Amino acid sequence: NISCYNRGTAYYCLKEFEKAIENYNKSIELNPNDNFAYFNRGNIHFKLEKYEKAIQDYNKAIELEPNDASYYNNRGTTFTNLEKYEDAIQDYNKSIELNPNDDSVYFNRGTAFTYLNDYEKAIKDLNKAIELNPNDDSAYFNRGTAFTYLSNYDKSIKDLNKAIELNSNNASYYNYRGTLYINQGNYDKAIKDF
Repeated sequence: NISCYNRGTAYYCLKEFEKAIENYNKSIELNPNDNFAYFNRGNIHFKLEKYEKAIQDYNKAIELEPNDASYYNNRGTTFTNLEKYEDAIQDYNKSIELNPNDDSVYFNRGTAFTYLNDYEKAIKDLNKAIELNPNDDSAYFNRGTAFTYLSNYDKSIKDLNKAIELNSNNASYYNYRGTLYINQGNYDKAIKDF
């Protein structure tokens, strides 16, 4: 069992996903209570955009080990990709309950709230994500986007400036900020961003 699991993990790291799935399948066959094999197989299904299969594997991993915050976070992200935002938020809530110091869960829940047009809650979660990880450029970008939806353009541009400071290679940050500059009539700055 352990050999199949470890071989599956090695294939996973090599991005040879079909071989990894074969080995996780064998690991599960030999030990049907191997929550790690279900979780990792679920991660592969997620990467392959087989979201329903990923949900099934995360469900089984959670059934076998209901106190692992990462299982809920990953299932929540899968629900987000399936546009099942309420289900995603429930999973993120459980993940936060189990591990309140994981910035990625606040980021993910903030993203789900954004999709539900609940920008105040999104900003609150993104604030927490930034508090826990002040170097996450994508958290600043997403919060800036939420501020835009609330017509708070000054805060939006401030967050986009910070996102660009942290990651000056992301063209979408400049594009989004440039669009905001156009909306404010600041065409010279917009041209520089574009």
